[in-house]
Amino acid sequence: QTCALPICSADFIFKLNKNLEYKTLLSSYFIYNNGLNWANRNAEADGMQSRGVFTNNTSHDLLNEHTLTYNKIFKEHSINAVAGFTAQRTLVNKNQTTGLDFPNNIRSLNNATIIDKSSTFSTSNKVGLISYLGRVNYSYKNRYLLSASFRTDGSSYFGPGHKWGTFPSVSTGWVVDKEKFMDKVKWVSKLKLRASFGKSGNNRILDFGFYDLLYPANYSFGNGTGTTTSGQATSPTIRSNPDITWESTYQGNIGMDASLRSEE
Repeated sequence: QTCALPICSADFIFKLNKNLEYKTLLSSYFIYNNGLNWANRNAEADGMQSRGVFTNNTSHDLLNEHTLTYNKIFKEHSINAVAGFTAQRTLVNKNQTTGLDFPNNIRSLNNATIIDKSSTFSTSNKVGLISYLGRVNYSYKNRYLLSASFRTDGSSYFGPGHKWGTFPSVSTGWVVDKEKFMDKVKWVSKLKLRASFGKSGNNRILDFGFYDLLYPANYSFGNGTGTTTSGQATSPTIRSNPDITWESTYQGNIGMDASLRSEE
């Protein structure tokens, strides 16, 4: 079962003058997830023990935003500008315990004959994201449009020297139907040409992927049929990358919006 609860959320807006506005926002969010992945005896193969994977995960997210918004109209010009700072912290707790061989199939962990240590773990991780952002929208005569934005983000998913990524974008538009030479073109009710180009980022990677992570493993001691003991070792399939950083995607777009009407 999953339970998501908005613990609290509040925002305050201050009008500094007729053109400038300051807004601050604070929100907190809590997610609780409790589950069981169950397999009966012989469900997947003959002789397979009954198996239950018990999970208990929580996530607490705290977000704080500060933005300044400027609006100004003078003669045939219009400007809207936003500058801001945001900070987000997420505390994630993950707990998983795997039990094997339940004699009477009662789905309770204390009824398991064996605890599978290789797939049992408990982790706690704090994830942080800091962002600085800005955007300017400009319009002349409501027919020539320009928008530019820029943001830089720092994520704790990445190691020292690789935490920050920058993501700019720009777009332009021309509302052709507002031009005088379109007055006699009655069959066109709307015509707009537009173009945009921008860069976006992704930080969804494995926690602490810039380190060699340790996982449960067995060690052998002695020669031949020596004894084994449980321990930890690095993953044979997942290697650390101290230089890993933001994944970046570039995207451009050129388009036309048009609405036509029939003449009677």
